[in-house]
Amino acid sequence: MRYDPVTLDIIWNRLISICDEAETGVMRTAFSHIVRESRDFCCLLLDSNGDSIAQGSLSLIVFLSSAPLTVKKMLEKFPADTLEPGDIVITNNPWVNAGHLNDVCALEPVYHRGKLIALAACVMHWADVGGCASLGDSRSVYEEGLQLPIIKIAKRGEFNEEVMEIIRENIRFPNNAMADFRSQLIGNDLMRSKLIELIEMQGIEDFPALGETILTRCETAMRSAIGKIPDGDYDNEVPIEGMDGELTLRAKVSVRGTDIHVDYTGSSPQSNWSINSMPHYAHAYTFIAIKAAVAPHLPNNSGQMRPVSITMPVGSIVNPRPRSVGAGARHLVGLSCCPAVFGALSKAIPQQSQAESHPFAAVHYLGVSEDGKPFVALPGRSSGMGARHNGDGISAILWPTSSRNTPTEMTEYYAPDLLVERQEIRVDSGGAGKYRGGCGLQTDVRLIGPASAVARPALSGILYPARGLLGGHSGVTASVTLNGAPIPALLTAPIKCGDRVNLRTLGGGGFGDPFDRDPALVLADVIAGLVSPEQAEASYGVVMDPARKSIDLEATRQRRALR
Repeated sequence: MRYDPVTLDIIWNRLISICDEAETGVMRTAFSHIVRESRDFCCLLLDSNGDSIAQGSLSLIVFLSSAPLTVKKMLEKFPADTLEPGDIVITNNPWVNAGHLNDVCALEPVYHRGKLIALAACVMHWADVGGCASLGDSRSVYEEGLQLPIIKIAKRGEFNEEVMEIIRENIRFPNNAMADFRSQLIGNDLMRSKLIELIEMQGIEDFPALGETILTRCETAMRSAIGKIPDGDYDNEVPIEGMDGELTLRAKVSVRGTDIHVDYTGSSPQSNWSINSMPHYAHAYTFIAIKAAVAPHLPNNSGQMRPVSITMPVGSIVNPRPRSVGAGARHLVGLSCCPAVFGALSKAIPQQSQAESHPFAAVHYLGVSEDGKPFVALPGRSSGMGARHNGDGISAILWPTSSRNTPTEMTEYYAPDLLVERQEIRVDSGGAGKYRGGCGLQTDVRLIGPASAVARPALSGILYPARGLLGGHSGVTASVTLNGAPIPALLTAPIKCGDRVNLRTLGGGGFGDPFDRDPALVLADVIAGLVSPEQAEASYGVVMDPARKSIDLEATRQRRALR
């Protein structure tokens, strides 16, 4: 059956809205704040080969390419034609799934009139999977919690209760985890029922063929965008602070016609600590940078990934040998794939690129209250986004993860022994430029109860700032202190009642010469509290008139002329 462009576009958008509705259902039924508030999950519809046809727009973009890769691995063990209605396949294997044990993928087949037509999958970050809840200081994945291989947790609607009991007995919050798991299945069920409703309403006779049509159209659009990039090899490298010294992430982006290949050969060998990126996670953030640069408005599915290939040497920091290391802090290397690729592409398409961002900066609090109840909290973790070729970076945002800050109220609700005393924008942290880098956050958290607790900082950017692009300045580096004394990133620090932990997240890099920035924009930044008057003059050459809260135009002209 052939579809005219208008009808195809309507159906395609209906598929996306189905995934959005499923994600709304997940958020409204999940118990963990990391799902409800931070939206660390995703819902997607796939074909029987494991290629995603549509993905929800409310959840994390990291699952755009990692989830289809996960499903393909699941189908190697349980081929699509062997799945039956009511079957549920799950896994949290970091080398198969999205990179650490907390991410659990639940896959179910979709049947219509006795025929397999699609697959529904929901990937979700469970708040706890047991273990040490490591964020960097483990050396083995076996320390980090319960590992679930690719298993069929339910057959024809009947759950394996023995396996379910094993899961419940190995995590700190079994009731919450099981409620979150049920919300995953609610998401899958919504996608199944709404897809069947759409098929019957539109009279779709061959949904798999329709899915392939959508994937092909998306591939064609992606290839058209890539074809506008000059052919060539473009190199870049990003320094990363490791546990035992500096690591280097090297990326070579090769453009040939309508194909892009990214090669990470030459990157540092895998670390013995749990900061390496798992391959699917590195793949996802590599692709995110490419898509954001060349086709940001294209709806997400697997078709756009077909022109992109990636080489990740086994035994490197982007592809450690299976089960040889931990995975708890895989974001510290994996998220660096975005600035590595952006920096390489800036040499070919500078007006489509972005200055560096290092988004993840958090302190993980783990403890036991006086009444014996365990708690886990992850407050305040966003940084400044790198500036773009046509606009400032956004402040206090988790780019490129697309997650959200956990509200203070949720932190204090789930961890009553913690008090968030302050959370505000960090002035002057964004890199100066014609377009300013986004500012980071500063957050003060105090332990106010007699809990036994530890703080685990998990952040990048303490040693290396987010670098500017095309004359833009670097953002300010991050820091974390305990009662004023620096805490080493990734290492556990015991805290007691009255202790205060201060987290300052880094700012994004600037884009272009700061002296080319419109003085009116600098004034707006000063009024908004993003830039101080002193920084306005030092970095932008804009002299403020403090009495009138305005620009001294003549002094500004002279100051800029002096350079």
